[in-house]
Parts: sequence; C-alpha cells; structure tokens
Amino acid sequence: MKSLAVFMAATISATFWVFMAFTADCKDAGNARPQQIALQSATATAQIAEAIEEFIAEEMGHVVSVGLLSTGVDESVPELKGQLLTGANFAVDEPDIIDRNGVGTYTAALIVGIAPNVRVLPIKVLNKIGQGPTSQIVKGIDFGVERGADILLIPGGAATGGDPGLQEAVARARQRGILLIAPAGNSRSSRRHYPGAFKEVLAVGTTDAWGRKQASSNYGDWVGLFAPWVDLRSIYSRSRLRGLSVSNPGAAIVAGVAALVLGINPDLGADGAEEILLTTATDISSRNPGMGVGARRVNALAAVRAAKVSAWLGVRSKASGYE
Repeated sequence: MKSLAVFMAATISATFWVFMAFTADCKDAGNARPQQIALQSATATAQIAEAIEEFIAEEMGHVVSVGLLSTGVDESVPELKGQLLTGANFAVDEPDIIDRNGVGTYTAALIVGIAPNVRVLPIKVLNKIGQGPTSQIVKGIDFGVERGADILLIPGGAATGGDPGLQEAVARARQRGILLIAPAGNSRSSRRHYPGAFKEVLAVGTTDAWGRKQASSNYGDWVGLFAPWVDLRSIYSRSRLRGLSVSNPGAAIVAGVAALVLGINPDLGADGAEEILLTTATDISSRNPGMGVGARRVNALAAVRAAKVSAWLGVRSKASGYE
C-alpha cells in the first residue's frame, strides 16, 4: 500500500495545472462583461466545467453517495431524476421529507450538476425556515453513516462553541471514512463557527468570480477552502430551480468536486480526497490582502487530474481514522 506521502511527491506536476488555472482566472476576470460573471462563477471560471469533461472522458467513474443534511429535497425536479436515494426526515416539526424551503433542492441540484456520478441521500434536519436543533443534525449524521454515505454535507452552525454531541457525531463519521463538509457561515467573521471548525470537518467559505472573499462569508485559519458563489440561473435557466438561492453554496461546490475525486479513485477515502482538495487549491491570498482568508480556493480541474494520477499509482488512504 502506497502512502499519501508518496502520492504527494508524485503529484507535484499538478502545480503546473494550478498555475495555468490561476492565470486563466486573472485573464477571464479582466475581460469579463457583467453578464458573464454568473456563468464564470457557476463553472469556477471554467475549471469545474473542464473537470467534468475530463471526468466523463475517463469512463471509469464510480458512484459516490452524498448525504445532504438540509431542508429536504423536491424529488419531482427533473434535474434530480435518477440521482436521489431514499432518505429520511428528522425534522420533528414537519411530517415528511418534502422541501418547503428550497435550499435543500438547490443544493442537491448544484452537487448533481457538478458530479454526474453522484447519488444524493436526502436527510432532512431543518424545517421550512431553515432551522433545527443540534439533536436533529446528530441523528442525520448517524443516519448517513448507517447508510454508507461517502460524503456528508452538513449545515453550518454558529460561533457558540462545539456541542459535545455534535462533535462526537462528526468524529464517529470521520472514523468510518466519511468526508464531512460544512459551510463556514456568513457572519462576516473570523470567529470559529461549528461544526465547520471541528478538525474532522472541512469548512468552506465563498468568493466572487475573481477569488475575492464574498462580503458575508466567514474566514480565518479554520476555513479549509473557498469556492465561488453560484447562481443557478446560469445552470438551469428554464427550470423552477431558477428562482432559488442559498447564502453559502461553496460547500455544495466542494462536495461536488470531492465526489469527482472519489469517483475517479474511491480508494483515497476521506483523508486522501481532502488532501487532494487542499493541495491542488488555488492560492487567493493576493486577492484578499489582510483578511487571513485561509488563501485557498478549490481548483476542480487540478483536483480531478491529481485524482487520476493517484488512481494510476494505485494510491490508497488509510481505512479509517483522521490525523
């Protein structure tokens, strides 16, 4: 079994692709017309679109299950046909898994739009106004573990310290080899927000199309990655999804890219997939002076290419555990 250290030595060449993507970002941003910004953002300035094309060209994608802890999912949306697994409802103040808010459906569509190999496991833990006690989130995480999810996208929280029950739940999930991703939050703060600030969770903030931190996004050294804000109008122009929005879609984008990575090499596990996402990310520190952003924006194309290298080399991650 090759170690991840060997893998990282073998993927130094990915730096070239990171550089090319970075320079392309700058060029696109300088020449962009206002009406092009939404499309640039939706495709991570072309990187995500190219990553999807490259993934499909491989003809080797493994199915990846993403447990989506949110407000439920509207199963009748055409874009989600054939992409949903049988989920569960833990929102005690609502009787079923129907999405009465829209955020869950938006997020599912965004993930599926990035990763064609995804099957979304809807786990309703929030009600129609996007609220729910921590106990519901804990039950949702445990359900995702029980159903064998590869990735869990969990709701962002607040700067109230880590709830012990929630911390134990994310630790259990990570020990089972599940990659946990959460929004960093949108309080314009560098203060740690949980569950994103737990070491077992990858916190994700948002940027604009040029890699500048979005005004409302949280930031700081506890935020692992950033991703561009996305407007579904640029993806599903004729769908009822067109009217939906969500305040922090960066985590959904990263979940989609992570699904591409694991689809290429499922043996990477949570540790390997996260390491690829972090080490291939684009440095955005120069675009965010004095912000202590964490300085990394997900680079989908570089991540997919690094995953391909890892598959060729037969790289495997540890079966469980988190270091």
